[in-house]
Amino acid sequence: METLGVIGFIFALAALSMVLQQKKVIETIKKEVDELKKKK
Repeated sequence: METLGVIGFIFALAALSMVLQQKKVIETIKKEVDELKKKK
């Protein structure tokens, strides 16, 4: 039973880190798009 808890904990951490990475990627893309719009 404890191993399931550990696996679940690791899975939750991995999911959380993936979400945080996606947010960072989206933010950088938005910044790049804004900069491109300013240049035009």
